[in-house]
Amino acid sequence: MLPAPPSGPRAVGTTVQSPLRVALFVFCLTALCAGVAVGLLRLLGHDRTAQEGPGGAPGRTRRGFARRFAAPPLSSAVPPEGLSPAQGGILLAERVESHHQVAWLLSMAIEGRITVEGMAQNPVLWRRETADAPDDPAGSVDASVARSVLDTIFAGRESVTLGLRDAQFRAGWQLLHRELTAWQETSDLWDEAAANRARLGRPVGMAATLLGFVTTAVGAWLDGGRHASGRAILLLGVLAVGAGLALWLRSWELHRRSPRGTDLRLRTQAFQRYLADPPDLSGDEPLDTARLELYTAWAVALDAAHAWDRAVADSTAAPQHRCSTLTSGFFPGFALGLITASAASTAPPPSSSSNSSSGSGGFGSGSSGDVGGGSGGGGGGSW
Repeated sequence: MLPAPPSGPRAVGTTVQSPLRVALFVFCLTALCAGVAVGLLRLLGHDRTAQEGPGGAPGRTRRGFARRFAAPPLSSAVPPEGLSPAQGGILLAERVESHHQVAWLLSMAIEGRITVEGMAQNPVLWRRETADAPDDPAGSVDASVARSVLDTIFAGRESVTLGLRDAQFRAGWQLLHRELTAWQETSDLWDEAAANRARLGRPVGMAATLLGFVTTAVGAWLDGGRHASGRAILLLGVLAVGAGLALWLRSWELHRRSPRGTDLRLRTQAFQRYLADPPDLSGDEPLDTARLELYTAWAVALDAAHAWDRAVADSTAAPQHRCSTLTSGFFPGFALGLITASAASTAPPPSSSSNSSSGSGGFGSGSSGDVGGGSGGGGGGSW
């Protein structure tokens, strides 16, 4: 007579009693592991601050909580020295965004390399003659890059009207994005070793996630068969999935600023607070046209253009440029129009399928709708 098969809770060959409960446990543990991993990435990505040695001499650098957990800096009406508006915006955002590129264009106008005229809905960029342009710009990139980007945007033309799709402007816009990204990657404002770890983190996270899924599946199968090693393998796979997802999707958390970058970031944040909530400009230092243009470029770069526009509009001391056509300089409201117009000009062309389905009559309305949608999307995303 054969012995009865084992029937205890750990009987080999039986299946899991509640797969739904195990799946819920795996999901919660994966989320918990991913959250802990993100916290560790943030801890490793804290900015570095400089400690003063005896007598005020430079001392060692240390990790601080200056990036995300420090108290907001006090407001300052002075922009940080050594940074252009576009650079300051990238320093805060830790990436290149469309309004940083618009701030770069405004810097080119301040330097005299281009002029901005026309209506706010369709501004016109005019290229200055080479003999009239400055030799050493103080913009977000050096002279050779500025010349290369502007050559691509204008492509031999004297002027470019924004608000309509323009292939040359789009090509120059993409080139500018690459150049600003290259500046961010090579600038001494970020820790080079941390940047290398951040670049390596994404592929390592992807590999860990895939390996974790395989390990989790094997562990679940073994645990379902009541093998003694199944539960340990399952837990190991879940930990690998959680940590891998965090490293894959949030490896940018490892980026951290150098001591100089941290100091400039704090100064930039202080100026951002001033632009976002400025005092009464009537009692401040007179806001002449040159200062208005510079602060407007900074407001665009630091995501404070709407607040700055309201402050300038309510001030009686600031130069008022409220005409429909701009003949010299630029004001905050016009800069906001430049953002939406540049978004429309860089919109990709409509697909051939939509052109064929809508026909020639529908193409005109479709084009207008795309421009409007691009403008609204650019403005909403930036502000």
